[in-house]
Amino acid sequence: SVAVDSLRRANGLAPSDRAAAYALGRALRAVGKADEAQINEAGRLNNLGLDAQSAGDFELALRRYEAAATIAPENIDFHRNAALALCHLGRWHEAKARLRKVLRMAPGDVDTTKALYIALDNAPD
Repeated sequence: SVAVDSLRRANGLAPSDRAAAYALGRALRAVGKADEAQINEAGRLNNLGLDAQSAGDFELALRRYEAAATIAPENIDFHRNAALALCHLGRWHEAKARLRKVLRMAPGDVDTTKALYIALDNAPD
């Protein structure tokens, strides 16, 4: 629909605008696109996590990434971001487990492999 297309554009221009993201989610549900609405919400949560991480709030970032990964468990970016937040928090054992999970989902992922080596170097035995 025209409304959905307009809201998609608005959401793309200002991805951290909660009102635009909420309106897009409602519009998608209204036209029977609940799956796309969920993906939109997961992306919004991930973006909020990135904002929190940029501000140095790794606990909040972790919560946002976890929420995004719960909505879209197949998206490795959300899991990797959660693992990286765990690294920033010094929660190395959890980070290692999460990074290994990402590598099972996407074997050979370069960014995840690098992060896993860092976590392995920093994790106390």
